[in-house]
Amino acid sequence: MRTIGCYIWYHRRFVTFVAVGVYEELLFRGYLITNITEERTWFERVRGTAAVGLATLFTSVVFGVAHAGNPNATLARSVPLVERKEDDIIKPLINFE
Repeated sequence: MRTIGCYIWYHRRFVTFVAVGVYEELLFRGYLITNITEERTWFERVRGTAAVGLATLFTSVVFGVAHAGNPNATLARSVPLVERKEDDIIKPLINFE
């Protein structure tokens, strides 16, 4: 019975982490970027592509501020993630050997 309890506990944790990630993506990338880009009064003199870039930059800053209180959100913790992704994603795309 203990094994089933651990499985349920891990399953609930996994579902919670996935749900939080999906929520953040929908809020910051889906909702905010779309609405800021479509709001042409903010970017009257900016083309569509530049408006998307500015909206992405703005929402990135908002996302960073929202997570600034996280004690584990440091540069030292972020760099290994970037390096790991570089090895897995970027290098296979660049190396044509």
